[in-house]
Amino acid sequence: MGRRPARCYRYCKNKPYPKSRFCRGVPDPKIRIFDLGRKKARVEDFPLCVHLVSDEYEQLSSEALEAGRICANKYMVKNCGKDQFHIRMRLHPFHVIRINKMLSCAGADSLRQTHAPLILKLFPTIYNKFTFFLMIISIYFSIFNYIHNM
Repeated sequence: MGRRPARCYRYCKNKPYPKSRFCRGVPDPKIRIFDLGRKKARVEDFPLCVHLVSDEYEQLSSEALEAGRICANKYMVKNCGKDQFHIRMRLHPFHVIRINKMLSCAGADSLRQTHAPLILKLFPTIYNKFTFFLMIISIYFSIFNYIHNM
C-alpha cells in the first residue's frame, strides 16, 4: 500500500486528536531540532527578525516542517555564515491523523468485510494544526548580514 500525497490531509476536517497516553502506537515526529544557529545569542546581537506566517487554516506534516528547517538553515549558512543567525521553529507537531486503509488487491472486498474493525489506522506522520496568521519559522539575524546579502 503506497503513501497518500500531503494534499489529501491539507485541510482540517475533524476535531483535534493529540498524541497522548491514550493514543498509543504513534511514531515520533520527523522534526527533532527546533533551534538552529547561535542559540545563546542576546537579543541585541540579532535585531532583525523575519517570520514565515501561514495565511490559512491548514495542517502541516512533521516532514514539511523538517524540510523547511533544513532549507532555511542551508540558505542562512551559505549567505550569512554558521553563527550569524538564529532560526527558531515555532510549531511542534502533536496532532495525529487517522486514515482508512484502502486495499486495491485481489480479494480486497472480502478482506474489508471480515476485518472491518482493523481498518482504521494511525497515519505514520504527525501533523500540526494551526490557525490564521500563526508564525511557523522565525529567523533572527544582524543588519550587517541583511545589507551584505541584499
